[in-house]
Amino acid sequence: MVNLILRLFILVVFMNLLGGVTSARAEIYLRSVNFEWEPIEGAQSYELIIRRIGSTVGGKDLKFKLSANNWSGRLTPGHYEMSTRSLDSRGVPGEWSPNAPFDVTLEKPVLLTPKDNEALSVTAAESAETIFSWQPVGGATSYQLEVASRDGIFKFKEETSDVSLRRDLPVAKQFKWKLKAIGPDDLVSEVESGFSLVGARIEQANFELPENEFVRELKWTAPEYATSYDIELRRLDASKKKWDSVAVARDLKEPIFPIDQKLPGGTYQATMLAKGELRKSSPAAQMRFRIRHGDRSPASEFTAEIRKSIDRVNGWYGVASYLITVISYSSTYFDNTKASATKFSAIGGTGRLGLGYFLREKSWGFLGIGDLSGFTSNQEQNLTYAASELSAVWRRHISQRTELRLQFGGFYKEQPVAIGDATSRKVNSYSNVAALGPHLGVEFWYSLTAKLGFQFNGHLYQSLSAFSTPNGQPIEPTLSSQVGFLGSYRLGPRATGLMGWARRDDRARYLSTSGKSNDIEISGNYLNFFLEYGF
Repeated sequence: MVNLILRLFILVVFMNLLGGVTSARAEIYLRSVNFEWEPIEGAQSYELIIRRIGSTVGGKDLKFKLSANNWSGRLTPGHYEMSTRSLDSRGVPGEWSPNAPFDVTLEKPVLLTPKDNEALSVTAAESAETIFSWQPVGGATSYQLEVASRDGIFKFKEETSDVSLRRDLPVAKQFKWKLKAIGPDDLVSEVESGFSLVGARIEQANFELPENEFVRELKWTAPEYATSYDIELRRLDASKKKWDSVAVARDLKEPIFPIDQKLPGGTYQATMLAKGELRKSSPAAQMRFRIRHGDRSPASEFTAEIRKSIDRVNGWYGVASYLITVISYSSTYFDNTKASATKFSAIGGTGRLGLGYFLREKSWGFLGIGDLSGFTSNQEQNLTYAASELSAVWRRHISQRTELRLQFGGFYKEQPVAIGDATSRKVNSYSNVAALGPHLGVEFWYSLTAKLGFQFNGHLYQSLSAFSTPNGQPIEPTLSSQVGFLGSYRLGPRATGLMGWARRDDRARYLSTSGKSNDIEISGNYLNFFLEYGF
């Protein structure tokens, strides 16, 4: 057998569909095909036969007489075989070459969505619908779509005659997908691509507020889907009023960040992002907190924990209290020709509000307090009288468990005066006497545990000047006092509640028009409720 074909090239190139053919089901679709074979010495021309083979065999063989050793034409996709022979100058043909099979394949599919290596962002946390689409492939009768996650957990395969498919896919995964265009006689053309599905934003994490200033680590809640965390720690430079970055950590695997114990004390701010694989990072979580100056060892923390029930306030703080008891009232009135004396017992009480400030980590501060007291007289009259005081406060830690506070300042105090009848010696009316003077107070605090403690207190009020008297006469110096004992319980990082006993003796004396002294005294053993709250 004469080997007429020494080389066969089958070059398949793209050609446009014939007029009006646009769908993947087009019955007539032609592709350009080029053949070239080794020239035969002495050949003046050639004959070519192209025959369709396979399940779609039909129609006539294609015969061509050619002057050169190549052929160009158009064929529908399918399986074929070809044979050639040469003719000499006399037109005498040689032997036909052996049949050489070849395929006219389908074009490779052109993928539209998702694009190759595209990261699709969705708002779903678990799964989201994804649209797969592609351009129609001429001559294809159907398409087979295969999708699989890179981790091998998810996969599906489906065949369709359309040029798109919609499917729910798990988010936060990378995928590879393959599209096969299927034509007659099982002709296949395929293409592969990859994409990722980026899930919804991770929820914001919440810092756990440090219990005290002995901060050794920061902790926060772990949001669902979070796999790592980025955190930055900054310290406030008070002199420059700016935040300086002191530590940065990336890709922490656990929701915990150790604090370098060599960092100086002060005000700090932590900013943290929770991240997840193929998920949008969470909004930034921030927290401001203080780190103690100096020794932050466990031994030092133990001492500070014991002191918690008394070492409570830095900066602004408020106080509120209420005292209630059966008070004893007595007064002597000499503004008439005969003295009028009044004495009775009544249920009374005092409400107190105050605002104070302690310089942070300093011994000095101040406290302002306003009182409103009241009781019902023996004549069923409701009597009220006010008081206020403003004091500087000095505090000193005597030992690990004790604290001493001294108060000194000024006060304003009112007291009701019973005005009697000269003949019947009965009370006709009440009026208030108001005095001014210095105030001295002392408080001794003792810590039993981190939450429990107690307090002894004593206060002296020396009346020196009259603010007002019922008859316009001057006052005489008198001393009022209060002593008490309170048990304390630390309600939280900012609040301490106290309850106990208080003994109050409020006295006032001023000159009468007859030259004698009018006296007033209100005393009682009070049940005292007290709250101190740091802002």
